Amino acid sequence: GHVRLSVNAINDDTFLWRLEDLSDRGGGARAADALSLPMLTAGPTGTVLYMNESFRRLLGGRVKNLNSVFSDLPLVSGQVHKVLCEGRTLESLVAEVPSHGGRREIYLLPGDSLSEERAPAADWDAIEELPVPLLRLAPTGEVLSSNREARVLLDHPIKAGTRMADILGGLGRPL
Repeated sequence: GHVRLSVNAINDDTFLWRLEDLSDRGGGARAADALSLPMLTAGPTGTVLYMNESFRRLLGGRVKNLNSVFSDLPLVSGQVHKVLCEGRTLESLVAEVPSHGGRREIYLLPGDSLSEERAPAADWDAIEELPVPLLRLAPTGEVLSSNREARVLLDHPIKAGTRMADILGGLGRPL
């Protein structure tokens, strides 16, 4: 099938890569709902114009403005922000992509470190509940960590030393 690849710079060394399956030509909201990464569209005044299913599940429903989503506005793309989830607060790396008419798309991404004092394992715990499957990989293709969604999706025991080539056929070599 056909796919679209878009890459947006979040800061000097962080990029948001997005692959879209174009076989579903419906596009628009249906394409964003299929995206497992939490995403919303906000207007110039902070009004939430659209929120995909992943973001709605994370928050426990729809919200009307960014004040109901983030406790530490204004948002700075490429920085960690506090997301007001249902009954708790989650820290997540935020990527903001400008759109037409002053609108902006806001994505929640996993971060490498939420603060200098926290250990790497605690950093990964922060994304355990995100509704997107995530794996942390070593440059050698070894799986270092996985979140709950990844373990469910792969339906494969992921032990220390497991390589991507052991989990997914054809992957695990340098890309």
